[in-house]
This record gives sequence, C-alpha cells and structure tokens, in this order.
Amino acid sequence: MAGAEQVIEQGVEELPQAFPEELPPLVTVPETGRSGLAEALLAVATALNQGRGRQEVLERIAAELQRLVPHTGIMIGRADQRTSTVSLVFGRGENMAKMLGMQVGYGEGLCGRVAETGMPAVWNRSADDDPTLKPKIAPGCPPDPKQYVMVVPLCGNGRVEGTLALYREGDGQPRWTDKDLELAQLFATQAQVAFHNAELYDEVQERARRLQAMNELLRPTSARLGLGQICRSYEPALRQLFPFTAAGICVRQRPGKLTQVWASDGVGWKAGTTLPAGNSAWWVIEHGRGYVVDDLDSEHGYGRHCGFQEAGAVSFVTAPLKARGRIFGVLGLGHSDRGAYDQHSLELLEELAVYVAASLENAMLYQEVRAAKKDQSQLLAKLITAQEEERKALAADLHDDTIQSFAAGLMLVDRIIGADQRERRLDLTGKLRHTLQSAMDRARKLMVDLRPPVLDSEGLAAALDQQLKLLRTEDGMVTELTSTLDGRLGATVEILLFRSFQEALQNIRKHARASRVAVALTCGPEEGWVTLTISDDGVGFDPPAVLPKAVAAGHLGLHSLLQRVELAGGRTEVCAGPNAGTRLVVSVPSALGGAE
Repeated sequence: MAGAEQVIEQGVEELPQAFPEELPPLVTVPETGRSGLAEALLAVATALNQGRGRQEVLERIAAELQRLVPHTGIMIGRADQRTSTVSLVFGRGENMAKMLGMQVGYGEGLCGRVAETGMPAVWNRSADDDPTLKPKIAPGCPPDPKQYVMVVPLCGNGRVEGTLALYREGDGQPRWTDKDLELAQLFATQAQVAFHNAELYDEVQERARRLQAMNELLRPTSARLGLGQICRSYEPALRQLFPFTAAGICVRQRPGKLTQVWASDGVGWKAGTTLPAGNSAWWVIEHGRGYVVDDLDSEHGYGRHCGFQEAGAVSFVTAPLKARGRIFGVLGLGHSDRGAYDQHSLELLEELAVYVAASLENAMLYQEVRAAKKDQSQLLAKLITAQEEERKALAADLHDDTIQSFAAGLMLVDRIIGADQRERRLDLTGKLRHTLQSAMDRARKLMVDLRPPVLDSEGLAAALDQQLKLLRTEDGMVTELTSTLDGRLGATVEILLFRSFQEALQNIRKHARASRVAVALTCGPEEGWVTLTISDDGVGFDPPAVLPKAVAAGHLGLHSLLQRVELAGGRTEVCAGPNAGTRLVVSVPSALGGAE
C-alpha cells in the first residue's frame, strides 16, 4: 500500500489549483500491532453484517469507524458511473445534513476526484500554515481552512461504488496520519461489502413493497367512486414506497384548467381548487417529464409549488400522469427534510404514475360516459317535452285559429243559402272569401314555421332569408343576412342549424326588444365545419345567471338548443351581457350524419 505522503501528494496534485502544492508533515501515532488491528476489523465486520437495510448499515459504519478513526463528521456517497455523479446519501456531524441529497460530478472536489480516479485523497492544510489560504468550496471539499478531510473509495465489482469522507473540524484537531489512512482503507473494504449487501437487501425489499403497492393501487379503484375517493385510496400504497409529508394529484379536465382532485392533510390547496398559471404542475405537463428538487426555496425554475410550500415541504418529486398518449395530470410528493428524494425516487414515482394514470383514466372515462348518458336522458326528456309543447301549441293554433275560421265559414255558407236577396248573398260571399283566405294564410304560416318548403327546395340560406323577411314584415326589425356557403349542406346539418335559428329568433321576438338582427352563415376557421352566427342589438342578459333559472322554471328552449348541438358533435357559444345585445354562435361538422 502506498504511503500516506504519496497518497496525499497524488490526491492534492490532481485537485483544483485552489489547493496548495506543499503540505505540512504528517503527525505519526504509535502502532497498535497487527493482531489488535485484525481483531478490531473482525469486530467491525461482525457488527456491520448484523445490519440489513442500507440505513441501518450506514449507521453501524459511522459508529464502528468512530472507534477506529476518530473524527467529527462523516459523509458517504453513492457513485453512479452512468451519470458520472456521486449522490451524498448519509452524513453525521455538524453541517453534514445540509449536504444530503446533493450530487457531485466526477472530478469535482475531493469526493468527485476520488470517485473518478479510485485513489484516496487527503486534505491536511490549514490557515495556521498559510493565512491567505482560500480553498475551493464544493461538496466534499473543506468549507473552511480549519477542516481536515480524508476521502477513500468504496470499491467493489472492479469499480468505485461509493466514497467515504471523514472530517476533523475545529481548533486542536490533529491532521490525518498514514495510520489513519491505512485504517480507513481497510475499514472501507469491509464497509463496502456490508454496504453492497444492504443495498441488495433494500432492492429486494423495495421490489416486494413495490409489487404490494401496485396491487394496493389497483385494488380499490372503482369506477363508481369519485376521483377524490380513488386518490385517497392511493395514500397507503404511496406511503409504502415513499416518505412524504405532503402529496397531491391534479388533472386537466378541460384545456387551460388544472384542478386539484386530491391533497393530503396539510396541503393548502384543497380538492376542487383550480391551480393558477405558473404553477409547477403546468411545467410538468408542458415538458412531459417529472423532476426532483432538493430545496423549494432555491431558484429551481419549475414555478410555484402551490400548497406544498405552505405545508412546509422542502424537497419535492413529481411525475406526469399519462394515458392514451396524452398527459392529463400530475402526481407530486413533498417532504419537510432536505434531500428526501433522488433520481431513484423519480424513476420509482414515474413507474408508479403509470398505474395511477391508468386507473384514474378508467374512472374518468366511466364518469364521462355516465355523465353523457345522464345528459342524453335529460335531453331526450326535454326534447319529448318540447315536442309535446309544440304539438299542444299547434293544436291550440288549429283550434283557436284555423278551426274557428272554418266554423265561421260554414256559418256564412248557411247564411248564404238562406239569403233571399242577391245583394245579401254577394255580401256574405265576400265575407266568406275573406275568412277562407285568412284561414289559408294562417295555415300556410303555420306550415312554414313547422318546416318551410323552401328549406327542402332551395336550402338553408333561402330558408333563413324567408324567416328574416317575415321578421321585417311582422315585427319591423332591420335584418341582414350574409352567406359564404358554396352549394347545399347535408339535410341533417341544414335542419339542425335551421331549428337553432328558429329558437334564437323566437327568443329575440319574446325577450330581446331588438331593432336589428344580423345573421351570418359561413364555413368556420376549421376545415369541415359550418358556423351560424345570430346577433341582435337588444337588451341582452347574463347567461350564467339566467340559464339555470330558466331551466328550473321549465323554460327549456335555449338550453335544449345548446344540448342538441353538443349531442350532435357541435359547439355553441352565447355572448351576451345586460344592455349589450346577444350573439349566438353555432358550429357543427359539415359532414354531420354522413353528409358530404
């Protein structure tokens, strides 16, 4: 084994220029004898192998190493050759906790250099030797001139699997000796075996916990439950795999809106809350991946972690919820301790999120189907009611108008038959003609209202123009019609738009008190869509306030129109305001019902 002086020189020689080229002489300590050392190492190996999980073994490493090589602080890092980083996973001593969870790149500081070269490194310089000394501050490097550091590699399977750093900090601490280095290296050999076995044990335990958690996730998922209930059932399974003090799930149920559907106790944002723009969940959706943050108060660039920071979370891990090729939600976990999550936590959460997304997607689809069926049932009931109302109105019109006219005509015929003077018969015949003409005109109007023949013979634009002419003649309104359609639409599309137009015109007559009506029939901005726009300059109304009251009172005309268009795969937009007029926009696919 190389002497401590050589190791120290090699270690310092490869370090950044901030480290001095010359080192003070080592302080030697008396030899304790090889037999005593062997007994000590045997005791250490026995103690280490009594532990099982990684954390327990790391605690034993720190305790046993303190007996062999006294120190004021210890830091153990896990090396990852794939990413060329060292993750600091265990620390004891002053200021060590602040470094947990940090990742040190290969070649950075003492830990990074040892992981890269596989050679131990010792820092034995202090301000007493050189008052102008300003060592480089980096993870694994001395943060101040009064700290001596020794780092040895943890080697296994022919590669560096980790680093073991020991610190002596404060006034009066001795420098590291070659004996200290020898003991630390011998100890590291024993520690690495125990460390490696503990990680294998943890992997087996974690795999078992993961399988159990996956089963727990899928077992309570019931489509009949609400999203909040389903998400709450995930919490026990999540706690089997992750430590967290705050957790939440949000979903995007419509464009531009993220809704919190579940949050654990302590999170400030409750279920049903709409998350604001700039929230970290939007970052996950936009970038399509999760991330890990060690300190939420630092400048991390992911946006606000609404609810988690208020709950006292410091570290955070999040993953997207993805199904059928689209990201529809985000799962996030927070912890009050710094460095609670690492890259492994992110990979595990992303795997778990696949199962969460699948079960949530199924529940959401089931609820959408149920809601659609409920809407269809309500719409069917409203359509039947509307049809019956139309039939009642038609029956009333026939009874009060047409039938009464025919009755009056019959009476005039009887009087004509009984008249004995030619002049009297001519007068009664004129009245009969007028009565029959009026009845025929009203019947024709009723027929046009039910289904104008021009709609079948000339198309939608001609039918709209005919209705607007009646509006000018009967109600004195100024009307305007513009159409950019080229040719006829399918019969289903034309009748759907015409009925929508009729409903709008009826509302204008009854409620708008308008003087001007403008109608536009155009191909929409999207290819394959046609749009009907009806605008008036009337008194307007407040749709969110008026529509629910109208439905509750049984006035279903406009509401039925909106649902009928939506059921047909179209879209509606009602733009209105008090004293601001009303604009109704109806857009439907031009190929509705199989029409070309």
